[in-house]
Amino acid sequence: MYLPLLISTSKTRGAFSPDLEYNMPFDTLARFGLYIKHIPFTIFPEPKNIIEQEWKDENGMDVYIPENIVYKSYAMEVEFVYYRNDGLANVQIAAFCNAIIGRWLKIYDTYTKIGRQQIYAKEFENDPTFVRRGNHDYASFKVIFSVNDPNTNIKL
Repeated sequence: MYLPLLISTSKTRGAFSPDLEYNMPFDTLARFGLYIKHIPFTIFPEPKNIIEQEWKDENGMDVYIPENIVYKSYAMEVEFVYYRNDGLANVQIAAFCNAIIGRWLKIYDTYTKIGRQQIYAKEFENDPTFVRRGNHDYASFKVIFSVNDPNTNIKL
């Protein structure tokens, strides 16, 4: 059984603000016919404010670990697959890309039960793979998302 990926897009474009309003989440399969092949959420992001200093005349390192650790953003390459017998692969992929480009996103994977916020589409694969299998269109492509709140788990 396939479990959907849910995406909610910001209603406006521009700089991120905690006060942004979001549209109702959509299921990528139900709305655009897009299955998720691979979505690599990072469970433990890399901290960015741990300070290390190595002295030439001492063993080991001096390390400062702050009380409030903050984390680096990361890139997440998600692979989507379109597989339907309707001849609309190009139309649906373009509609999906237009729906997410230039918007802040919240993403929730119902399979892993991992969700992230403060995400934006950073890059789209320029050469998606198109194959005709029997009467079905098969297209796969990747979108690179930037995850700017890598530690907060959300649910849509």
